[in-house]
Amino acid sequence: MMKLYGDPSYGLELSVGNERGYKALDGMVYDEAPDWGTLMEITDDLIENKADNNFKFICFDTVDELVEIAKREVVRLDYRKTGERHEFNACLGGYARPREKVTELINNLMTRLEDSGYGIIWIGHTKYRTVNEKNGDSYDMLTSNLSSDYDGIFANKADVVMMIDIEKDIENSFVQGTQRYMWFRGDGFVDAGGRFSQIEQKVECSVDNYIKTVSDAIRAEIKSHKADDKYIAEKAKQEQKEREEFYQANKEKLMNEEPEIDEYEKNIKECDE
Repeated sequence: MMKLYGDPSYGLELSVGNERGYKALDGMVYDEAPDWGTLMEITDDLIENKADNNFKFICFDTVDELVEIAKREVVRLDYRKTGERHEFNACLGGYARPREKVTELINNLMTRLEDSGYGIIWIGHTKYRTVNEKNGDSYDMLTSNLSSDYDGIFANKADVVMMIDIEKDIENSFVQGTQRYMWFRGDGFVDAGGRFSQIEQKVECSVDNYIKTVSDAIRAEIKSHKADDKYIAEKAKQEQKEREEFYQANKEKLMNEEPEIDEYEKNIKECDE
C-alpha cells in the first residue's frame, strides 16, 4: 500500500483463524477473525460502512486458516440443524456435501467483497507435492498445500497466482547463497499462472518488481488502444466508477448473509431430483 498509495490505511489485513503474521509487519492495518461468525461481522461492516474507510484491498492471511474456520462453520450449522455432533466429513449427509458447503461459504464471501468494490489478496502456504500421471510417470511440483478442490476456490478466480520460490546456489555440497524469485507463470515444477498470457515468468522478489510485472502484463493485454499512462489512468477511473455504481445499486443485497442450512439442503434436494 505504501508503494501504490503512500499510506498503509488503503489496505486491510484480515488475520484469519490462528494466523498472527501481522505482528511482524510495522504499520499494518489489521483485524482478527478467529472464527466464521467474527469474519461475517467484519464483512458486513466493510460492506455497510464502505464510505468510512480507504481500503482498496482486503488481504486474507491465510487461505489455509480460512478453509479451517469455514469447515468449523459447517460443523456448527450441521449441529444446529440435527442437534448431533458429527465429524466434518459426516456433516450435511456426508459424501461431498461438507466440502461443497465450504466452497459455497468462501465463494459467497469473495463475491460480496468484490461486488462491493474491494480488491482481494489471498496468502497461502506451499509444499512440494508428487504428481502422478495416468501413464505411470510422476514428478514433484511446488504448489499450494491445500487439496486441489480447496485450492481451486482461489486459483480458479484469481487474476494472478504468484508463487515465491527460494533458489539456492550450492557448491561442493554447501549453500553459498540464496535468491528469492516470484513466479507468475509455471514451468512444470512451479505451479503459477493467471489471466495474463504475456506476463513475465519469474522476477526477483521485491515490491517494485511485483508492481512493474503486473502493470506491464495488463498493458500488454490492451490491444484496442495505446496503453499509455493517461489511458490506463482513465480506464482505472472508469472501472472504479462502475464498481461504485454497482455497489450502491446492490448494497442491501450484498448485506444479506449466506443462505441458511435449510436453503442449502433444499438446493441439494432439487439437484438430486
